[in-house]
Order: sequence, then structure tokens, then C-alpha cells
Amino acid sequence: PLDDLQPNSNSTTTIVLDSIIKPLGMYGTVQCHAIVTHPQDGRRDNDTLRLTSYSSYPKGTLLINEIMFDPSAGNVEFIELYNTSDFPIDVAGYVLRDASPAAFLLPPCMISAKGFGVLAFDTVFYNQFPELRGKPNVAARKSPVSLNSDDDAVILRDPVLRTQDSLMYASSWHIGDLAITKGISLEKLSPTLATQPRSSWTSSADKRGCTPLEMNSVAREIDKLDLSLTASPNPFSPRSTDAKRQATVISYSLPFAQARCFATIYDANGLKVMTLGNSEYSGATGNFTWDGRNTEGYMLDAGPYVFVIEALDLQTQQSYKRSILIAIGE
Repeated sequence: PLDDLQPNSNSTTTIVLDSIIKPLGMYGTVQCHAIVTHPQDGRRDNDTLRLTSYSSYPKGTLLINEIMFDPSAGNVEFIELYNTSDFPIDVAGYVLRDASPAAFLLPPCMISAKGFGVLAFDTVFYNQFPELRGKPNVAARKSPVSLNSDDDAVILRDPVLRTQDSLMYASSWHIGDLAITKGISLEKLSPTLATQPRSSWTSSADKRGCTPLEMNSVAREIDKLDLSLTASPNPFSPRSTDAKRQATVISYSLPFAQARCFATIYDANGLKVMTLGNSEYSGATGNFTWDGRNTEGYMLDAGPYVFVIEALDLQTQQSYKRSILIAIGE
């Protein structure tokens, strides 16, 4: 409360908004009203001062979670963010920068609590991912920022230009033995990991090369893994008139975040009849499809076959091997 004002006098006071807003846990765009009243005031229409202010979220509330900096021909760069908070955040008015002076003023993009948001640098993004068009947590707009295919910065700042998250990346962060990295994003091993360390990142293991608006292909709590190997349908029949039973999908989970996989089919005599994967890069989970044919493309006879998967951990070189019996029916 202020002291009473005498006629023809004035008073000045300073209010630090953060001292009011922060203890209340109020972040983002905040409407502030200052009201001055007096019982003898004959004009009440000028009692209120209204101010719109922005209260910065704690640093690290929004974290960079995936980067597509070297897209394949016809596709576009994008950044995926993860919201670590328990409330939705709209990044409208945020600024995304690289190492150049250029700045990308972000359009509305509402990222839900513990959810993902995607910022694409051109509407061409929807040609590759048409299912994401119209999503409130996806923003695609022509950007003055263009990420280098090697050695560049990604800086996310809020509307009052406080840095939320940033990193300096390099193409060498990709898995070393990948023959081609163009069109493959860098993903975090866990969304909440610190952004800058190289150890937090690796190449996407998804067959599309990236996972916008999805859990990263390499993100998995390894100590909570339910190790499994399943085939469905099993038995199956390439000769079936039911299209859903003409091939089997073999799904697996591994005790490694990233691995090289070797997948082989053997007949009842132990002879190799088909190779489904030969040093194929994989995340903690994945699948293979088998249509009952051998390496020469001929349909195999009905009977039992054994699928064997061997995985080599890229971090420790530890190996893992499992097998499952699969039957081809008549």
C-alpha cells in the first residue's frame, strides 16, 4: 500500500515484477494490473494501469532434442524441442539462431507438458511428413536461418532474448561407420540429457532417418528393458490368400541403445537360407520382415525355421544373441 496523496501532489514507486511473479511460479506472458484507489476519488476510469510482461522460464525448461541439419534432397532442416515442465508452452515469439547473425522468429507452436514440438525451416517439411500438417505442436515457416552440414550452433532464446538452450554440433557426432549421414538426424539418447555434450547425441536409427514429434529411436531406459523377440504372425504362409498372413514381422529389443545387428534365417538342418540384416545399424528396438523366401528369391517349403539375431553394442563391443522358431505353413 502507498501513502495517501495530497491534492496536486504525486508519488513514484518501483515494483520489480520478478519479485512478484517468480514466487508464484508464473512464467510466459503475464498480464499485470496496478490499481490505485481512494474513497474520495471522483474519476475511477483512470485507476488501473495494465502491462503485458514476459517472465522467462527457468533455463533448460525447453531442451533441443533432435536436429536435422543435413537433410536429403527435397527435404528440409528442422529442430525438435522437448518440454520438461508440467505445463504447455507456446514458443511464439521465441528466436532460433545459428552461428550467423540471422534469426528465425518462431510462429505459434504449443508444446504440451513432457511433450515434443517441431520447428521446421520450410513448409516443404510437410511433403515428407504430411501426417504432421495441422498439428498445434508443429510450426513450419520459411526461415532466414540455414544450418551448416558441419560445425554450427543452435541457439534458442525466449521473447526477452534469454537463452533457453544451445549447442555447438558437428557432423562427426554421427556414428563413425555410417556410410551415408545425409538425411539422418542427430538424436539425444534421452530427452532430458544436457544438450551440449557430444555424449548425449547419436545418429537416428529410424529407417526414415529421423523421428519428428516421436520418442527418439535411440531413447530407451536400458536398465528397464523388457528383452524380447517375437514374430507375428507365426506360423505364416506366403501362399495364403490373406495378405496379412503372407509375411511375418520379427520384432526385437536389445540391451543396448545402439548396435550393429546380424539377422539370419536357418532351416531345420542348420543351413543358412536367408540373411535379413548384415551389420545393420539399430536402436534399442527394431524389426525385420520375412516373406518366406531364400537368398535366391525362391519360396521355401513349409516347415520350421530358426531366426537368429546377433547384436554388437557400439559402446562396449559386448555381444547379444537370441533366436526364435518360425513356422511356414501350407
